[in-house]
Amino acid sequence: MKPNKATPMSYPRLAKWLHWVSAIVIIWATLSGFYLSFSDSEAVKALIAHTNVSLTTLLIPVFLFRIAYRAVSQQPDHLLVSGHFPWLAHIAHLLLYALTLLVLVSGVIMMREPIAVFDWFVLPQPVKSAALNSDFKHIHSWMSRLLGCVVLIHIFAVIYHQRAGRQVLARML
Repeated sequence: MKPNKATPMSYPRLAKWLHWVSAIVIIWATLSGFYLSFSDSEAVKALIAHTNVSLTTLLIPVFLFRIAYRAVSQQPDHLLVSGHFPWLAHIAHLLLYALTLLVLVSGVIMMREPIAVFDWFVLPQPVKSAALNSDFKHIHSWMSRLLGCVVLIHIFAVIYHQRAGRQVLARML
């Protein structure tokens, strides 16, 4: 079995897995959350909300592990970008991590009822203050929008680098 280490050009397998699990859940939650604001169907809203709460609750320990793993694992070199871009890429990734964490935490604190995770298990309501729940619902809404924008910038940066001949996507596949 090959060691799970980064090479100068590639991320370790575990980092790739953690990235794509996070990306899929974040993109799903962002797009479906956006859809919720336009849907008239209460049944669809309830299903999407339940799915989002369940997926993002399951993402929390995975994402915390991802942060810890990134802190202790070897990262690939920034050989594919030059000038100020390695610094900008580092800041953008830190922003993605910080916003994701803020969205996940605010999403939990805003809950006004116990958290049912796919009806497999139920977690108690974390905060029982309606005012605090409401405040964190607003924080969650704005941080989700900001995270969506930063994710789009991240995707556009990957497309830009790919089109410029830098195989950045291959590092994460």
